[in-house]
Amino acid sequence: MFSTINIVEGAIGLALGAGTAFLLLWWHGKRVVSQQTHQAENILSSARREAEDITSKARLVANEDALKLRLETEASFNSLRNEQAERERRLTEREALINVQLERLMRAEKSLDEREESLKKQISVLDGQQK
Repeated sequence: MFSTINIVEGAIGLALGAGTAFLLLWWHGKRVVSQQTHQAENILSSARREAEDITSKARLVANEDALKLRLETEASFNSLRNEQAERERRLTEREALINVQLERLMRAEKSLDEREESLKKQISVLDGQQK
């Protein structure tokens, strides 16, 4: 039957097999954890790069939008300034025209006053001759 040596040898073989299996499973588990850690670090690194790319693109778009808005605003202000300058130019022209018309009226009034004075003198001379 089984001798004690056979039982001891079987027990030692079983212990060695179990120890080897344990070591292989432990080593495999450690390797899997290491691979998963490395994979997680790669995913995290990739996510950070992607986040930085998205942030950079968002900043670029925001800067482009701000520049576009600034250019539109400046164009609008320039248009308003040009319209104001045109209104001021037309107003200055009207003022000059009114001044010219006023001068003509004043000269005409002066001429009429002088003619009236001359006619009054002629009337008084004629009245003096008739008497």
